[in-house]
Amino acid sequence: RRSMKYAKRILLGLAAVIVLVVAAAIVIASSIDINGYKDAIAAEIEAATGRKVTIAGKLEKSVLTFSPAIVAHDVSLANVSWGSRPNMITAKRVEVSVDLMPLLTGTIRIRRFVLVGADILLETDGKGHFNWNLASGGAKAAAPARAGGLPRIAEVTVRGTTLTFRDGRTKLMSVVKIDEIEARSPGRNSPISLSTKADYQGVPLTTAGTLGSIAALTSGTKAYPVDLKVRFGESDVAVKLNADLSGPAPLVTGTVTGKELDIDQVTSTVRGGRKKQAT
Repeated sequence: RRSMKYAKRILLGLAAVIVLVVAAAIVIASSIDINGYKDAIAAEIEAATGRKVTIAGKLEKSVLTFSPAIVAHDVSLANVSWGSRPNMITAKRVEVSVDLMPLLTGTIRIRRFVLVGADILLETDGKGHFNWNLASGGAKAAAPARAGGLPRIAEVTVRGTTLTFRDGRTKLMSVVKIDEIEARSPGRNSPISLSTKADYQGVPLTTAGTLGSIAALTSGTKAYPVDLKVRFGESDVAVKLNADLSGPAPLVTGTVTGKELDIDQVTSTVRGGRKKQAT
């Protein structure tokens, strides 16, 4: 009984030490001008992606919380050398919030990632190369990376963002204007809840539903589930798909059902134009 009492005191003492260390780290971090580390932060991202990163605006931090955050303004990520414009991504605001306690065990767990006012270009050159292969700077398509070691991201929010896809072979461009995307997952092996409000080629698009887990997405699974309710213009459908991610390109099977489906609107939009509605 006495030994258990001593053990309890030791555990309480260790807990107190941990709290003091965390508190000291917060105090020290709060006194540092983080803008002096802009180049170092950009260099770390550049080393991970193989692309030049520029943080033209200021950095802000919030450390008096158990999920400290860093906010970067006016950020850009360079495009590949053969790309149609210098930057693949520009963003007015990028925010990353990290859970503090897991850091004590060497675990990186991102609580929230926020992207605001971004302009994202995804493009191919028509020769089997694509610009979103960051690790190799846009090399030929390869088998999906096994990314089990990547930090888990619990919440992702995207607002006021334009996503453009450019086909290098046909020169056709598709544009999605994103009002808001919210994605949440409580764990690497938990389904991702997804809601989207956007428009594709000028046609309103909303989605709500679930995707497979982050672990399944990064492991190259042969059956990645997609279960969404989709409203696209006049069409209101349920989408149930399984994607085979084990090869160089996803292979998708499944069903699309619904009460309303405007085939003319869907096909004309996908082909790059919209039919004029009779009045």
